[in-house]
Amino acid sequence: MQKQEAYKTLGVKEGASRSEIEKRYAIILRRYRAVGTDEKLSDDDFDKITEAYNLLMGYNYEMKDNEIKPQKPNPLLQKLGINEEKLKNSLYYFRIHIIVGIIILVTVIFSIRGCVNRVDPDLYLVFMGEIYCSETEQLEEDVKSKMPGIEAVGIENILISRAQEKQDPQVQMAMLQKAGVLMAVGDVDVFILDEINFKRFAKQGAFKKLDELASELNLEEDKVYVEKIEEEDKEGRISIVDEGVYGIDVSDSKILEDSKTVGSEMIAVISIRSKNYDNSVEFIKQLINSSIESS
Repeated sequence: MQKQEAYKTLGVKEGASRSEIEKRYAIILRRYRAVGTDEKLSDDDFDKITEAYNLLMGYNYEMKDNEIKPQKPNPLLQKLGINEEKLKNSLYYFRIHIIVGIIILVTVIFSIRGCVNRVDPDLYLVFMGEIYCSETEQLEEDVKSKMPGIEAVGIENILISRAQEKQDPQVQMAMLQKAGVLMAVGDVDVFILDEINFKRFAKQGAFKKLDELASELNLEEDKVYVEKIEEEDKEGRISIVDEGVYGIDVSDSKILEDSKTVGSEMIAVISIRSKNYDNSVEFIKQLINSSIESS
């Protein structure tokens, strides 16, 4: 096959760039792999297109008869009825998907192992938003020392920030998805959030009311976060079903300062799914009391 014919076979203009050739071949490959469509290519057509692609990409060249040394086909692939050349091309073009799939599989395996071997914490804390706790071990030790009976503390950071969205939007999307999963089905006891994420999830009814705790601690108005809980009916109409204190400002907490926790706002809430409610209440009390002691 000559190059002019190869360009025509692949359906690209003469002199097309390598990027254009790769994109075109990727489209054809997806069509070839399609199942149950009228546009699916025959094996012969795809073989010709693959030959044209290899020629234009420089993956083969015209060989003299005495140079041709046929490669022995893989016997296992032959038995399975798999075309070795097509398999290689598929692996090349879907290498990113394969790599991502392997990473996800490894993550799932380690997560399952972690769940099997994990000791359920007596208090599970998550920092979410433009907040980050860098000394989680220090925080864990402080919690254990101030709250007798606490043997295991789970701590996690979910960084969601405007800077991260610009620098690495894929990581940002992964963090947002993880945040949604933890809110919906996680066993988190206490979230410490920035105001944006507090408002986002509070109106969905993700947190327990803290009116009694706020009253017990005699907190001023600027130290509590009041939110309205919204509910949407079948017709899409939104109504307010509840209103109250759902968050408490813990930005001045000495405990968080000692664990090098940074953030513009730090709002403590108790998850509606908390399994350790009493420990959660006591933890928030400790955060507030450490603010009073340090002031």
